[in-house]
Parts: sequence; C-alpha cells; structure tokens
Amino acid sequence: MSGASFVRDLGKGTGRTGRELSARCGRHPAKTTRIHKCEAIL
Repeated sequence: MSGASFVRDLGKGTGRTGRELSARCGRHPAKTTRIHKCEAIL
C-alpha cells in the first residue's frame, strides 16, 4: 500500500473531508490534495 492510498483510505474510513484530515494532521489542505493525487512525497 502506498502512502497516498493509505492517506486516502484513512479519510474514507473516518468519513472526514480532506480539509478536516489536513487540520487534524497539521498540514495545509493543498498538501493533502497533492498526497491524494500521488504528487507529493510524504
């Protein structure tokens, strides 16, 4: 499982939006989006 798919599944499993997940992780929402799209390195 890649890091991106893990993050994506984590959000789906909790029913949280990308913005909520970003806030809980202390990351900017754009960073979370890039991770979801596999465009960023964790």
